[in-house]
Parts: sequence; structure tokens; C-alpha cells
Amino acid sequence: VLLHSTMKTSLNNILRRVPFALGLLSAVVLWQSTASGAGIFVVTNLNDDYWNPPPGSLRQAIIDASAAGGGDIVFSNVSGAIGVATRPLPTITNNINIYGPGANVLNLRGRSDGYASTLNFGAGAVCVISGLTLSNGYAYYDSTDTYFGSGGAVLNVGGTLFLHDCVFANNLAFNIVYGNACGGGIATFGGALTCSNCMFSANYALAGALSQSSKNGGMAFGGAI
Repeated sequence: VLLHSTMKTSLNNILRRVPFALGLLSAVVLWQSTASGAGIFVVTNLNDDYWNPPPGSLRQAIIDASAAGGGDIVFSNVSGAIGVATRPLPTITNNINIYGPGANVLNLRGRSDGYASTLNFGAGAVCVISGLTLSNGYAYYDSTDTYFGSGGAVLNVGGTLFLHDCVFANNLAFNIVYGNACGGGIATFGGALTCSNCMFSANYALAGALSQSSKNGGMAFGGAI
């Protein structure tokens, strides 16, 4: 399953912008208040290593922010693609915001041969993710995975996520062994998700039986979300 006269005119223009401006201001206030204020953690390179997280890497920034009880992760002179290593980035359970430099500037690229979502969020987390492309995430069924290959790029289990100005492209939730596949781009269970000005392209959820000897095939839900 593949789930893809002049014064009057000027015054009217101003009035039309008031609700938008108030909404934007409310969003900014909310986003700035989600982190615990523990600090700012700066990513300075594209490197990633599960076993030995490099200083200045996104992985190390998530580890440090989690240890501090939350904070904001920002990027300094970083452009290109961060290729996530052999394991997904650490699960975020604190109030950690990740402010990317722009979806056209930085790509957080998962592993097409991986087995888990690129970004994972747990219960209690209240997070903003903005200004990133998330591509090539691959959540594959694993017998130890409660959520059976869901959320190719982002898996949220009980957290509250605000996604803004992000691009989700070529992500896959894949389950051909047993159960269902949900959310090629994003899957959220028991939490809350808000997307603003995000684009989804070529994200898929695939489910079915690999062979007659496999267990029953499942269903696929939500190519994008």
C-alpha cells in the first residue's frame, strides 16, 4: 500500500495581516517556552558515530542537552548532510528544541539499510524541530520494536512535537513480517503533533507478507503521517 480609492485597500491589507501576526507571535512564544532553559548546545560539524559521538556533533548535542534536562540545539556554519550512523540518534525525553539553519541548508539523512526511525521522542518531551530536511529514514519491523516499523524519519511515543519549516523526503516505514506499518515520514502514538509549513515528498508505508512462511501481513497507514 502506498500511502503523496488606495487607503481603503491598504487598511484592508493591514487588517487581514492581524490574525496572521498574532498567530505567529503566539507560536514564537510557545516555541521559545518549551525548553527548560537549561542551555544552548551548538552543533559545529556533520559527523556522527554511535560508539564514539564526536564533539560538536548533533548526537553529542542531544546527549548533552538530555543530561542537562533540556535546552536548545542550534547549528553554527553547518551545511550539507548529517548521515546518521549505525544506530538512530538518542531518544529525546526532555524538552529539547532543534533549530536547523534551513531545510535547504541541512539534511538529516537516515540509513536506507537501518532499522529504526532517525529521530525518536518519548513521553513527556515537548519539542520544536525546525529548519531541517529529514530524508532516507527507514523504520523496519524488528521483533524488539513495540511499534513495528513506524515513523521512517520521526517516531513520537507520548511526546508533544511542533514541526516547522521542515521537509520530509524519501522516508519509509516498512513491515513485511508481522503487524502494521505506520507513517512513512512521521508516526505518533499517544502524543501530539503540530506541523507548520512542512513539505512531504515520496514518503511511504509498506506492509505485507514476505513469503508464505512469514506471519500474517499487516496494513500500511499514512505515507506521510
